[in-house]
Amino acid sequence: MQECAAAMSTHPQPAVAAGEILGELAENLSATPDLAVVFASGRRIDSLPEMVDAIHSLLLPTTLVATSASGTLGGSEQIERGDSFSVWAGSVGEVIPVRLTMARVGTEIASGIEGLPDAIAPGSVLMLVSDSASFDPMRLVELLESSYPGVTLVGGVASTSNRPGGNRMWLDTDAYVDGAVGVIFGPGIATSVLSQRDLALAIASAISTQPSAPTSSLVFTGNTRAINMFDEPDFVAQILTEFVEGPVAGMFTAGEFGPVAGQNSVHTSTASALLFGADSFGS
Repeated sequence: MQECAAAMSTHPQPAVAAGEILGELAENLSATPDLAVVFASGRRIDSLPEMVDAIHSLLLPTTLVATSASGTLGGSEQIERGDSFSVWAGSVGEVIPVRLTMARVGTEIASGIEGLPDAIAPGSVLMLVSDSASFDPMRLVELLESSYPGVTLVGGVASTSNRPGGNRMWLDTDAYVDGAVGVIFGPGIATSVLSQRDLALAIASAISTQPSAPTSSLVFTGNTRAINMFDEPDFVAQILTEFVEGPVAGMFTAGEFGPVAGQNSVHTSTASALLFGADSFGS
């Protein structure tokens, strides 16, 4: 059985915010998590190194992914602008950490992608956060289509900045300002949902054939898909919590990754989510 937890804090003092989050996660996790995912916005981005260290020290996740963002989601709340941490952690099964870069020929960036394993089992999900200035996700989509059939891409483009070095990402204890970081979930661990218009309808369709409702979610939603698109300030987060019987966390992105009719693609103004649940969920 999968076990997940999530927590968000907007406390003005970074140390207090970290303490609130770590306390809530520790209270709701009975085992060492396979994965921790950290989203930070506003001035909390400057505190990401300390937050990453604290999570490693106290929660001991097998793998950690962290990223800066223009805004975060946690539970039924969205922080579209401002200072926030939103952290998700879960014991969901084995995950494979991935660090991707654009291939180079001498000092020039080529069209290839470096860092994927030689083989990925069909039915796996690649969850990825990429830098906008140094990584071309469309090249990755092409590579997955040609060489990794049956692998689903979910995630998004870090939204802090579109300038080189403007986004910050972590994979485990290593920090990066370029390329992409993420994990591979094996078959049956999670299922993906992409909403171009009606998020509720997309989730309802995805879970209609499942034995139980999802118990947790990670979501990557376009930074234009916010209060300027909907009348309600927390629209995306509230829809997710209506369908997901447990913790939700995520980020606002500058582009989203997700499949349409079984084909991986890169989008804008969409919501791309991973749904977790019982052992059989997503299989």
